[in-house]
Amino acid sequence: MNKGQVLFKYVIRVGNATSQLLNTAFFNGEPNESISGRSYRLREESKAWELSRRSIDYCFLKLVSQEAHCRDAFYEDILNAQRTVENFKNNSDSEL
Repeated sequence: MNKGQVLFKYVIRVGNATSQLLNTAFFNGEPNESISGRSYRLREESKAWELSRRSIDYCFLKLVSQEAHCRDAFYEDILNAQRTVENFKNNSDSEL
């Protein structure tokens, strides 16, 4: 991996961590859920979250040409949670 790729991955991880922090600190959300993922998950339950989803999706479309960012973030949040559980299981099993 070259330096540009390493930096890009770092920026993505910091952005995701910041989103999770804001979701937890300001919106009383789950600590491992991003604002984008939460916006997608709650889009049908609240007009505010649907507006948030549309706004975030629009920004990502215009800034980095990513369509359906919030949907992608929702599924990435799920995958990250599954990886965390698997890592915990694997580490716990080795300690037994």
